[in-house]
Amino acid sequence: MLSAEQEDLVGLHWMGIFLHEGFGCSKDVNKAIEFLTKAANAGNGRSMYQLFLIHSGNEGYDPSLKKPENAYIYLLRSLSYGVNSFDEAAKYFNDNYAILAPVYVFSKSLPI
Repeated sequence: MLSAEQEDLVGLHWMGIFLHEGFGCSKDVNKAIEFLTKAANAGNGRSMYQLFLIHSGNEGYDPSLKKPENAYIYLLRSLSYGVNSFDEAAKYFNDNYAILAPVYVFSKSLPI
């Protein structure tokens, strides 16, 4: 916790993981997202991937936190850091096509 409080990138990531899992501390998903977001914004690809998982709606994750648009953004960011595979990103896009296709078109300023 001390390293996370000092904004250490690795400390922020692991404190987010511990809080999300309730490992060695009380489970606090909102606080976990806060720590992971700080780490992701500082360039931690693993934190980006963890935020993808939290917001993905995948089995084993809280369905009330499902936000496919956010999940996809974190997934693509983690891909740019070499944390996941393009195949995983393509599969998530295909599985959530109805929600993500308009987001993609808008983000690329493509003609509709």
